[in-house]
Amino acid sequence: MFKDKPYRMNLQLFAADGAAGGDPAAADPNPAPVDDPVATDPAPEAPDLSAMNAEMEKLRKQVEASVKAQKAAEGALDATKKELSALKRSSKSAEQLLEEDRQKAAEELKTYRLLSSGAKAKQALAGMGLAEDDYLPLSELITGEDGEKTESIAKEIAAVVKVAVDAARKAEREAVLKESPELVTGGKNKEQLDPFIEAFRKG
Repeated sequence: MFKDKPYRMNLQLFAADGAAGGDPAAADPNPAPVDDPVATDPAPEAPDLSAMNAEMEKLRKQVEASVKAQKAAEGALDATKKELSALKRSSKSAEQLLEEDRQKAAEELKTYRLLSSGAKAKQALAGMGLAEDDYLPLSELITGEDGEKTESIAKEIAAVVKVAVDAARKAEREAVLKESPELVTGGKNKEQLDPFIEAFRKG
């Protein structure tokens, strides 16, 4: 009696294993379909344009606020610089302020004198008979604060240069006449040409 029980129990375990999957014939003939993971993925959602526009508007307002803050900071910095300058000036003694004003007036006077002397030098050098571009560097070279001295030097230079320029131009005109003897002889039109020839020689 006791020997039969283990045997029957082993048969029951064997039958249970075969029904659970040991025997392929014992499997369910109609298995449930397995879902395709690719086919069942949800379609991508369309972007939310209203949310994107809202975010861009938010960024734009942040940039505008940043720019306004920067301008305000720059304005405050300029105001601070002016306040410091005024404070620095107020902290100076009356003698220091007077000395600064004196130096400023002296610089302005020097500038005026140089401009005046330069104008006189240009006017004197213009009599040399040269183009302004030719004598302008010389004018800047001789210009000083003393207007009378500058003008005197300019006139002396102009007189010397003018003689040289006139001589060079006269030599050029004589060379032209020498190369064109028919103008000098004149032929039948000599009487009409003589005044023009003389004027040409004089320049």
